[in-house]
Amino acid sequence: MAVLLSSAFCLCIESALAAPFPNLTASQTEVAPAWVDDPSGRGTWNLLYSCTFTILLCVWTSIHLNVPPPDERVGKAWLRKVKWLFIALLAPEFVVYVAFEQWMVAFDLLKKLNKLSKESSDKLSEQTRGKTKSSETLFDMTYAHFVVMGGLAVDVGHLHDKLTRATLTKKGILFLAERGQFVHPTRQSIRDKSKANLLAKGLVCLQILWVAGQAIERKVAGFPITLLEVHTLVHVTCALVMYSLWVRKPFDVTDPIIININDYQDAVVLMIPADGVVDGDLLCYRAKNSSRDQLVDFFACFGHDQSVDDIYAEDFIIMLAAIVIPAAYGGVHLSALSIMFPTPVERLLWKIACYSLLGSGAFL
Repeated sequence: MAVLLSSAFCLCIESALAAPFPNLTASQTEVAPAWVDDPSGRGTWNLLYSCTFTILLCVWTSIHLNVPPPDERVGKAWLRKVKWLFIALLAPEFVVYVAFEQWMVAFDLLKKLNKLSKESSDKLSEQTRGKTKSSETLFDMTYAHFVVMGGLAVDVGHLHDKLTRATLTKKGILFLAERGQFVHPTRQSIRDKSKANLLAKGLVCLQILWVAGQAIERKVAGFPITLLEVHTLVHVTCALVMYSLWVRKPFDVTDPIIININDYQDAVVLMIPADGVVDGDLLCYRAKNSSRDQLVDFFACFGHDQSVDDIYAEDFIIMLAAIVIPAAYGGVHLSALSIMFPTPVERLLWKIACYSLLGSGAFL
């Protein structure tokens, strides 16, 4: 029996070695073989690699973080970025909502600043009676985003024994502007703070076009699209929306522009309530609760009650977006129920997850 098994095994090996290789593309007699096309099918690894690589690229290049707290260590900065990367991977609709909320706040700031600038310019023109032409300070979305993300700070080291800087908020900038004090650093100084890589985003867009083109081609040809491809296309759409909302927001700013407080001394003094401030305390360390509520509107005190990263959805449009964006994200995934699922349990879990996404906007 052992001899028969050994003989059969040898015959199998001999026949396998004698058989032509299925992936042989040219005969051994050819010196320069002709062009051979790749196989028409696609493998699991190719699908996993292309989709995963596209999602990671989109997430990595689309997140525009706010200015970090002062003296933040490198390790903590990386943890903060990784945290938002995981949020973007697991809940991209939430990041889209944050981007939209920041865009709305920046747009509102821009509109009010330009209006105040025009009024200030007209008032100055009336006072000079046309003798000198007043220069109107115009702001743009890059400046507005820079303010919202915490890019402007005031040096208060000579006024406080511990705190070295206070970050100006939207209300603080408007408070100064209403009194004719416009905090306007040069566009070049803001661009120098940003580390935006247009080449990387361009390559990501090419990768997006390639993945989307493959999915469209398969759909037109009548071939099925996998759930991973559907999820990738939704992530791609979210990334493109984030690109458009944050296109003017500076990228990867590590420290703010320090504004000289002497240039705005008179207006800054008005920000500080007279009652409740002890020993010339500018910010929140020793202020009473009554004055503390007023101060945090003008300054962001990192490590305390308020932070530039805090989200307030008081406007109706922002609240509407908080409902519509998750609903759209879950609705697109819900449309994938027409795809063949391996088991009924997986189909049920997919449906439950989609309906959960549809109602998640109420919790934002």
